[in-house]
Amino acid sequence: MYSQVISSAAYAASQSLKDQGLHVSRTHLIQVIAALLGYGSHAALLSENKGTNLSGHLDVAEVWVLKFELARQRAAALHVPEAVPDVCAKALKAASTIPVFPDIDTWWDEHVRIPLEDQLVDDDEVAAAMETSNTTFPSSPDLDSSPSFENDLWKSQDTWEVSADGTMAGEFDPEDDHAITGHVIELSVKLTFNKAGRAGLVREDMVVSAALRDDYDDEDDLDDPDVAYERAMNNPHA
Repeated sequence: MYSQVISSAAYAASQSLKDQGLHVSRTHLIQVIAALLGYGSHAALLSENKGTNLSGHLDVAEVWVLKFELARQRAAALHVPEAVPDVCAKALKAASTIPVFPDIDTWWDEHVRIPLEDQLVDDDEVAAAMETSNTTFPSSPDLDSSPSFENDLWKSQDTWEVSADGTMAGEFDPEDDHAITGHVIELSVKLTFNKAGRAGLVREDMVVSAALRDDYDDEDDLDDPDVAYERAMNNPHA
């Protein structure tokens, strides 16, 4: 239960702060933890997560993405030391049974983008684009490090969408009888997540589009393998 995680995190944070010579009430620590989870107060957290329908509760989240800005504002309003939000976040991560990320950028890079790049290699749309080319694709796609978001994560109600573009570069193969180079697959990915509480996410759907971009002259490549090789070396996407 999220309530047990919050309670455990507040206790751990209080002990950590005490070791630093800082004494902060657990009531205040719970308020800061609630802010990290996107709520203006602990009462708001409890109110939004009560009831019998658990589909949108913090408890069903696959990950939590923290809102440090709100936590720092809450800490300042409570007149607690500046270190409190960081200590609470560390304690929350240790107490949680699911991954907890300090911000959206870290969540995207560590939890989504890198695994997704490997997953896209086996996507039907990407495979279809690869089959239209003789070019080999030895590497996974490269997705944007900064995706675009439908709206504010913590203000979204039912779902939250993330979109990212990328490329998958082909590699020149000098052993191929019909050596084609310069092929780049342009990718577009849209991910839909169900909200679970304000900071919680559950991945729901993924839509991928993939199109082969030709930025070379077939005849030149066929007539002169050296030209083909040179184009491969100068391919900015390789």
